[in-house]
Amino acid sequence: MSIVTEQNINPSLTNLPNKTPTFIVAVPKCHENLFKIIEKNHKWLAESESFTMNQKNPEPQFTKKINTQQDFDKLQEIIQSLRLEKSELFIDPTYHAKHTQMTIKEYISEFLKNKSVGTHYTFKTYYRITVLPYDASLTAPNHLWEQRQEYLIVPLYIILKKGKTYDQMKTLSYNEDGSFNVNRVNPHHFYKIEPDEDEEIERKNQEIKEKVINSL
Repeated sequence: MSIVTEQNINPSLTNLPNKTPTFIVAVPKCHENLFKIIEKNHKWLAESESFTMNQKNPEPQFTKKINTQQDFDKLQEIIQSLRLEKSELFIDPTYHAKHTQMTIKEYISEFLKNKSVGTHYTFKTYYRITVLPYDASLTAPNHLWEQRQEYLIVPLYIILKKGKTYDQMKTLSYNEDGSFNVNRVNPHHFYKIEPDEDEEIERKNQEIKEKVINSL
């Protein structure tokens, strides 16, 4: 699979557009050198956490609000470090604004599908960083909240489908001289689909497709 990247953006946060721009960064956990950057910055990214209700095995969703140049520079530093690591990374600046009838999980699923990796990778959680104008407090009134910018950093798991085993999956790690190694993948980097989940995933993908079509 190819590396998907876009040019870095550095918007003026004192005059954000009314339509909320969204920057999505999807990071495969199996590329360990890449994902170490997220783990290293987890404490900073995970300012608060919440859990989605009505799930068999709920995973936390992490959120953070920033409104200073210092914090924005740190966020850009994290993203730039991900870009410089030689590995698979899916980035899209200013992805289309989330439709109001879509959940964030549906929104991310649509993004992965658009990147043609929705059948290979999935996710359980995400980091949501909300960037407010520099002159706004973190409890900003509505007119400033509408000027926010959203960043979603999404750890990805490899989907292990029916009939597949961990030993059949491999990944690459890169050396400083440009050479690479073929490695076995850590089982903790997989999401194993149960037999009755295939149809449910297909149903949800169809729902996402229909919502996008209906919103056009």
